[in-house]
Amino acid sequence: MIFGGSTGQVDASDLLHPSGEMSARLMIVAIALGPLMALFGPRSGLVWLVRRRRHFGVAAFAYAVLHLVFYIIDLTRRSAKDHCDGRNGKQNPYWPR
Repeated sequence: MIFGGSTGQVDASDLLHPSGEMSARLMIVAIALGPLMALFGPRSGLVWLVRRRRHFGVAAFAYAVLHLVFYIIDLTRRSAKDHCDGRNGKQNPYWPR
């Protein structure tokens, strides 16, 4: 995927799934830190993670916004493809007017 970006072969639909998945993973980490801290008590690794909990939440939000941008780009490209017939450029009769 990284190498395809320099040749123009990667589009928004290729980045849609990874950005959404990363957003969900970061949100799960941010939410799970509270119960883990209550369950295991103050340990050095958990205290370090709890101090950076807000960073995980902000990163999850950033990935969610990125996911939304990729989704909108993909949606507009698909609707533009569906608008024309493709063979002769005539308007698709199923397109809402």
